[in-house]
Amino acid sequence: MSRRLAALLVIVAVATLGCGHRLHVEPNAFAWNGTLSAGSWVHVRNLSGGIRVVRGTGPQVEITAAKRWRHNGNAVRFTELQTSDGIVVCTMYGSGGDCSPTRYSARRTGLLSFFNRVKTDATVSYELRVPPGIRVDLSTVNGDIDASGSGAAVIARSVNGDVSAHATQGPVTLKTVNGDATVTLDAPGDSGGISLKTVNGSIRAELPAQAAAAVDLSTVNGSLRSDFPIATSAGGSSRHLQGVIGAGAAGRKIELKTVNGSVTLSRRG
Repeated sequence: MSRRLAALLVIVAVATLGCGHRLHVEPNAFAWNGTLSAGSWVHVRNLSGGIRVVRGTGPQVEITAAKRWRHNGNAVRFTELQTSDGIVVCTMYGSGGDCSPTRYSARRTGLLSFFNRVKTDATVSYELRVPPGIRVDLSTVNGDIDASGSGAAVIARSVNGDVSAHATQGPVTLKTVNGDATVTLDAPGDSGGISLKTVNGSIRAELPAQAAAAVDLSTVNGSLRSDFPIATSAGGSSRHLQGVIGAGAAGRKIELKTVNGSVTLSRRG
């Protein structure tokens, strides 16, 4: 085979592979909107991709999702279900699976799941527009969660990704394994608890200057820092600090914990 022919075959092969694996984007793969009463929950369950919450300008909740894939994007579908406390939306792969506020399985489980495994590289990113008073409960496996637009309680969980929230009131629960957890809270008088936990990442909580809380800060490999004077009964240590800020026990409970990373409790100016 001549060098020219070999080079031509390589070019053709690369071009063929490129055409077969180009990136596809469907910006409006899913959309839902509706009015929920104050205090309702919006539950979103995702497998691969991020979730973002922005402050809504009207009374309706709006949920949209964009899908990206190179291979077998049709394997992804969406399930929505009205619940007793609001709505749940899930990203599903293939047939089967479970979608509820308390149970999520994106794929078929059981003995037949091995033989019906769906292969796809599709990812899904959600954007939620929520009015004040609507609570959000969000989870993904691979992706960041940014709930900065939430005006009420937040629950956000990821495995591989950063989680963050900016809420006007608690409670706020942020958990991840590989990523940072960050919260900014606006209301000094609210008593909703705050719990931020990660394994490999840093923790940061920013509170109003008048905040009152019982605090528990800990890290295994990292540093602790607080802009608030912390009154402790046992003196604490460089890696674990328990005590109170402000009026202490009369306020909220704040738990900030990591294994590999720093913990910062900062005061808003």
